[in-house]
Amino acid sequence: MALRDGVEHHAVRARSAVLRRLRLTPEQWREHRSVPVEIDGLPACLPWFGLG
Repeated sequence: MALRDGVEHHAVRARSAVLRRLRLTPEQWREHRSVPVEIDGLPACLPWFGLG
């Protein structure tokens, strides 16, 4: 399993598979997102994750 330039190679069900991942910084993501994203109710959930 080597990761180079966002490409990973894995053995999946005894066959070789290639997974491609695009990695964006938060700034790049904000610049290119096309759908507004909002999270409602997060503060109430933070204690479940040991936060807040």
